[in-house]
Amino acid sequence: MRFILPAGRSKSSSAPSVASLPPGLGSGLASGSAHETRGTRELRDLLHLRLRSLTSIALLLLTGLALFGLRVMPAPQLIGVLVLLALMLLPTVLLWLKRDLSMRTLRRIDLGVLLLGFLMGFASCLGRVFYAQSVAMLPDQAFHGLTARGIWYYFADGSIYIKHGSTAACNHIVLNWGLFAVGYSVAIPNTWRRSAIIMAFVTLSALLCVGIDAYLHPKLRQVLVPSLFNTSYIVGGFAAIGLYGSHKLEVLRSAASEARQVGQYSLKRVLGRGGMGEVYLA
Repeated sequence: MRFILPAGRSKSSSAPSVASLPPGLGSGLASGSAHETRGTRELRDLLHLRLRSLTSIALLLLTGLALFGLRVMPAPQLIGVLVLLALMLLPTVLLWLKRDLSMRTLRRIDLGVLLLGFLMGFASCLGRVFYAQSVAMLPDQAFHGLTARGIWYYFADGSIYIKHGSTAACNHIVLNWGLFAVGYSVAIPNTWRRSAIIMAFVTLSALLCVGIDAYLHPKLRQVLVPSLFNTSYIVGGFAAIGLYGSHKLEVLRSAASEARQVGQYSLKRVLGRGGMGEVYLA
């Protein structure tokens, strides 16, 4: 048995009775209150918390990257990191200072953070290409021989990266955008339609990065078609996993919200348990 104690009332206080209201009005108030609790307020609070956590983590990462870039990054790239850092600082401060933001405002912040994420994804993929001296420096004959087996990347730290020709040009792109797809889908609550649109843009962005790589290094055009194929099905697979996860999390969240709803009351937490049942704050 459950004993529901409305918030702000003692056990001896009488709870408002829906039956005492005019016909139709009581049910309207009850459903309106339940809708606010299940459909808007909980989702708004969750979105606020997730966005605040996400922007804070991104801000810390960009700060560390900027400090590291003071010693090793060229001036244009360092300026780009500082610009991203400044843009990420604005929504982070707003989310920490304002706790009563509307759903529309939160969705706008979500869109802005998403766009910044896309910019960071492009910067990461292209920055790796700019740092590497690829096989574009090799003679044509040597290049043709290597593409059948592997491609060598020489990085600034002296490391060598060897991969099959069809995946060497897109390996880092697949990793960046695949993690972006899954991470955003799990972190930010969305409807499946909105998630599907975002995942489609993530996949197209990864393909665009492969095309930019081939444009910057003409010899990589010889493996452009298999690189596009590998990128499309791998990033598309990550996007599908993220879309499914986002949908299942939304279903579970809705089910949990409905389970806490008893008539016109929404159960908040357990106040106590005993032999007669449980007492909830509602």
